[in-house]
Amino acid sequence: PNAAAAIGVLLLTQAMRSFPHEIIEAARMDGAGSWRILWEIVTPSMRGTLASLAILIFISTWNEYFWPLLISRSAENSVIQIGIQMFMTSEGTAWGPLMAASTMASLPVLAFYVILQKQVVQSFIRSGIR
Repeated sequence: PNAAAAIGVLLLTQAMRSFPHEIIEAARMDGAGSWRILWEIVTPSMRGTLASLAILIFISTWNEYFWPLLISRSAENSVIQIGIQMFMTSEGTAWGPLMAASTMASLPVLAFYVILQKQVVQSFIRSGIR
């Protein structure tokens, strides 16, 4: 559901509108169909945009708190963000375990960003060459 978020629709719409129409026309003249143009021409050149969108949606989805809190009925079936909140009680906050759990919760986001960072940087480099 988060893949169809408003930020994704707006980002991809603007990226598609800024794509040069001359390239699409040249592909049509070469005999390429709509699907071939999309998958072999447009999508590879929008790799950076898609990687940026994937990073933003993954971080947004990973950091959700209220939706899992509303859906999950037990602590065993909840997500790590709800588990982190359980370190803060009325008696006080267990800062050591809270910071350790927060660090562990941020590692998947960091790993996902490191994996897709190459695509984002290469798209910036390619856009400067045009």
